[in-house]
Amino acid sequence: MTLFDLVQKSDYRYENKFVISELTPAEIELAVKLHPALFSEIFYERTINNIYFDSIDFRSYFDNLAGVSERYKFRIRWYGNTLGLVKNPILEIKIKQNALGQKLSYPLVDFVIDNSFSLTDIEQVFEQSQLPELIRAELTAMRFVFLSSYRRKYFRSFDHKFRLTIDSRLKFSRLQDRPGLGLATYTGPSATVVELKYHSADSDQADLVAGAFPFRISKNSKYVIGVERLYG
Repeated sequence: MTLFDLVQKSDYRYENKFVISELTPAEIELAVKLHPALFSEIFYERTINNIYFDSIDFRSYFDNLAGVSERYKFRIRWYGNTLGLVKNPILEIKIKQNALGQKLSYPLVDFVIDNSFSLTDIEQVFEQSQLPELIRAELTAMRFVFLSSYRRKYFRSFDHKFRLTIDSRLKFSRLQDRPGLGLATYTGPSATVVELKYHSADSDQADLVAGAFPFRISKNSKYVIGVERLYG
């Protein structure tokens, strides 16, 4: 069995990304709200935090650059404060098959990020959490890559077929396997990232929705940006 055998085919969705540097976040949000699909905000703005993992040879990074049709990456995600007590973290595996993607999600026990934080702490979190053996086996070959954070706003079209997020104020911190927080911190590009998300059944309509924005679809991966800024 592989990770691809764990996903539900019906849960796959498309994600179109727009990387926008010529408009302010306020101008982007206005364009979203004036869109003919009648997007409206559905959740409060919040900070998203991620710890990314990869193999020693950066398999996930190079698979992304090469456009490998079947690939995945591991991360821990939580909301709110980046440092200190991490409450309700989720282990997420982002699965990509060609243009379609979805996530596997597993709740983890709470942990603390402080000056003594290391990979050993996360290994203990994995041991104390209810994870399938296949997932545990994958994690044994991985290491810290970086911690990222950004602000996100959430929108949904009037017909509920399309979700949209606006991400800004992206930051990365390099992590170590031994105790200690980052070797380097990088504040991401001033560009804002918009993501349009929809199920494959609505793909025919998606071109019309995407085409009505005053910006164009572009390739983007926060993970790739973080690796290149912190390790390049």
